[in-house]
Amino acid sequence: MSRSASLPPCACLLLFGLAAPVSAQAVAPAPALDDLKAPTAAAITLLGVSPSAIERPDSPQAFVVNVVSQLAKDDGLPKNFGVLLTPYWMRWHPRLTFDSYAKPTFAQRLARTVAVSIASADWKAGEGKTAEDRGSRLALGFSATAFQGAMDPKGLELARELAAALRELGDAVIAKEEGPALKAMRARRRELARALASAASPDEIIAAWRALDDADGALNALVAAADEEIARLEVRRKSLAREIEQIDTDRYGARLAVAGAWSWAVPSDVLGQARFDRAAFWITPSYRVRLGGGDVGDAGEEQDGVARSVIELVGVARYLRESESSIGVSSQAWDLGGRFVWQIGADVAVSAEAVRRAWEAGDREDTYRAAGIFEARLGRGLHFFAAFGRDYEERTSRSTLLSLVGVNVGLGPRPLLTY
Repeated sequence: MSRSASLPPCACLLLFGLAAPVSAQAVAPAPALDDLKAPTAAAITLLGVSPSAIERPDSPQAFVVNVVSQLAKDDGLPKNFGVLLTPYWMRWHPRLTFDSYAKPTFAQRLARTVAVSIASADWKAGEGKTAEDRGSRLALGFSATAFQGAMDPKGLELARELAAALRELGDAVIAKEEGPALKAMRARRRELARALASAASPDEIIAAWRALDDADGALNALVAAADEEIARLEVRRKSLAREIEQIDTDRYGARLAVAGAWSWAVPSDVLGQARFDRAAFWITPSYRVRLGGGDVGDAGEEQDGVARSVIELVGVARYLRESESSIGVSSQAWDLGGRFVWQIGADVAVSAEAVRRAWEAGDREDTYRAAGIFEARLGRGLHFFAAFGRDYEERTSRSTLLSLVGVNVGLGPRPLLTY
């Protein structure tokens, strides 16, 4: 399935939200918790905002620079700002081996998958020109993967091939500068250049010039051959890296992701008046199994003429709490449910999902949502999708029937069948 930061084209309309319909006069809009999977950037998901860019600093120094520059740019609390920190990967790990990465211990897995997200958003009441600026909202979140499934053994084989390709690439780069043939030809050219400089008669000059021109041609041919070999090995390196990345993404077996986030309302951007606003937590177990078919190539393409077939079961337990100070009445909700996904070959995927929502509030009734989705790849960057089902329904709302058919032409996030 797609990562939480990149929803399928129909998921944005069809998946699940915990948005509480409270008055805009009293509180900022409720978050749109749209995906079944625990989000990587939980703080941004809780606020329900879409920053123009999510900063991903690769070092503590870069993080400080990002925050300081954003504070200076907005002259105070940042507006619609999002940052995602992966503490483990913000440091260099020269002793990390691929075997350790592919088969980590529980502690290693947690350390490597923990992500911390920070987000801010405007807090306004009303809409359009009449909207009243009430201040800002800040959020802090985390996510981690407790279990991530097993990597296909082919990944380890490809890693060994990649290591060999990197050694060959390094040797080719060194050979371009230090190879015996190239070194001899460069030395020969220098001798001919000196001979040309010392030639006295016209015949000697012409002979030396022709010899130097021949040496230049031979040297250029050797350099071109070395460059061609380097380019070939670079293509091989990138291809192996893409295959390994795809295999790492498409792990099989049991997986468990968790996430949580808290947000605060900051009236008039005065931090001293900040008050607790919301909290949300996700637990999403899943199990993925490959039914048969060939190896998975780049971007989920079939290889060896045989298409893959994959089944994935995803469960969700999701909790949202809004504080009494935010809306006058404490509101809590639980979402419990799951999704079944069947990817048939490389070009077709079908899924069914159902989630029950339980409210712990006197003015809200329990409800549920069920939907089915069909997606097919019509060509590169062209996908057809259709959905039908029942949306959440309450006593105060009319019956909601989901029905959606469309075509994605490659604009926006990847569809479901390329997860």
